[in-house]
Amino acid sequence: VEPILKDLIVEDYQGEQQQGIHHGQGSIIYHNGNRYEGELSNGFLHGNGKFNWANKCSYQGSFADSSVHGEGNIQWRDGSHYEGDVVQGLRHGVGSFSSSDGKVSYQGDWAQGTRHGKGIAKYSDGSIYEGDFVSNQRHGRGCLAFSSGSKYTGEWANDCKHGTGTMHWVPRAETYTGGWCEGLPHGQGEHVWEAKRKPGTQYTCHNRYKGSFHKGQRHGSGIFYFADGSVMDGTWENNKKHGTMAFVCSNGRVVELQFEHDNLINADAIGPEQRSQFWLNYPALHEETSFQQQQLNNVIHRHLSTLRSVYVQYARYGCPVNEHNVYILTRGQLELLLCDC
Repeated sequence: VEPILKDLIVEDYQGEQQQGIHHGQGSIIYHNGNRYEGELSNGFLHGNGKFNWANKCSYQGSFADSSVHGEGNIQWRDGSHYEGDVVQGLRHGVGSFSSSDGKVSYQGDWAQGTRHGKGIAKYSDGSIYEGDFVSNQRHGRGCLAFSSGSKYTGEWANDCKHGTGTMHWVPRAETYTGGWCEGLPHGQGEHVWEAKRKPGTQYTCHNRYKGSFHKGQRHGSGIFYFADGSVMDGTWENNKKHGTMAFVCSNGRVVELQFEHDNLINADAIGPEQRSQFWLNYPALHEETSFQQQQLNNVIHRHLSTLRSVYVQYARYGCPVNEHNVYILTRGQLELLLCDC
């Protein structure tokens, strides 16, 4: 809060006068212990000067008609300070504020003593916000970067994530893009769970949900895409599968499932051996094929990890190291592989 000029009862004055009125350079000691040193005009503090309050606050800068007005520096007794524009004793215009330890700061627009307009704020937890402010609150569009590396970019209202935006959680390797309400995902959005690339593999895989959210939870119609290529399409209630779900296998086969608060109630639809965590392992859902084709599929699945390793090994021959671990087998590398076989 800005210190104010009041009860200016002069106890002592040393300085220039004009027709018995304080005018020019002067020094004033007030009855309440406040002090002023600087320029005066017709008895008013006017021009450049420094005012020291008895409570250890101070202001140095421009004055107009005995009011802090223009551009200057406010120093509070706790060591925090402001430098910039002031109007009628209030921070107004463009300026910067910093706490005594520098952990909290703001640089940008001000209006009537509050952060208002465009600005950059640094908080004690190490997070930094850059964007719009209204009456000291984040409101409009802005980006909040956390010390952990996580970041939110989007719309704000009354200091909360509200509207449309994207939140990326670095420690959790998750990203949400869509609607927000009072700081929580709400409305239509997409939540992605990213997976780290395993050694010997080429591409990252991830689970993702796209659909309705309510107060931070999956709620309503939505589609869950699994990393193995299978898909779950249906309704959700408070983050749980509830109602009819269409489960699309990675091979394209569709199975209709019934859930009640995440509990599968028609497990016979996928066979007894897949009733628990069927989306992680569901060989019974594969389409029927000829005996020879099924045998070939079984061999490929049994040795899939080895086949991937062999592919990557030969795809790396003669190629520089790829930081994304992505290698495409060329014709020459394929011929070398066939020769070695």
